[in-house]
Amino acid sequence: MEVSNRIKTIAKLIKKGSNVADIGSDHGYLLIELLNNNIANKVIGIENKLGPFTNLKTNLSNIIEKYPNRCKLYLSSGLKDLSNEYETVVIAGMGFSTIESIILENKDKVKFIENFIIDSHNNMYELRKFIISLGFFISDEVALIENEIYYELISFTKGNKDYSDIELRYGPILMNKKYKDYIIHYEEEIRKLENLLSNNKINEERKTEFKNKIKEIRTILYEN
Repeated sequence: MEVSNRIKTIAKLIKKGSNVADIGSDHGYLLIELLNNNIANKVIGIENKLGPFTNLKTNLSNIIEKYPNRCKLYLSSGLKDLSNEYETVVIAGMGFSTIESIILENKDKVKFIENFIIDSHNNMYELRKFIISLGFFISDEVALIENEIYYELISFTKGNKDYSDIELRYGPILMNKKYKDYIIHYEEEIRKLENLLSNNKINEERKTEFKNKIKEIRTILYEN
């Protein structure tokens, strides 16, 4: 089984010996990675639809047989049936609004969660702001491009820290680490904005916004 770089990166963000819940486990590749590499103490995979859950059970049958006391699978919704023994929660491969709904529907569970590992498809500013508002800080971030898709993978740890608006938009750790794929992604953003500047149908007010955005991104990439 070929494990994607994204899954491997998520696994690396998880503290060794953690009890991990993977919400929306899909094919279960993360759970396999965590157990076969002895990263997690035990894992639980949660799916909310019967079809994906059946596929998950099939994919994990050998793993459950190999680690009978360390791997569980639930047909459930989000955090609803999550017990307090799972202090690390992974929510990956969804949009921000779905992630927000999953957490808010069972917000009482947040009190025993020590770490969120989040891979959101969109709205990274809103995501950072939301998770931080729950009493977490950003402990690590990784940027990568896989199959022409750009990902920002974020580890949140329980605790408090203040962030500027620009840190919430671009990632306080990503701004410092400047991963190669982070630079590639934002250089492409600059090119898109520069192309818009040449569009005569766009008014001057919008063009001024684009110029300011280009300046902001260039400052982050090349001057910090």
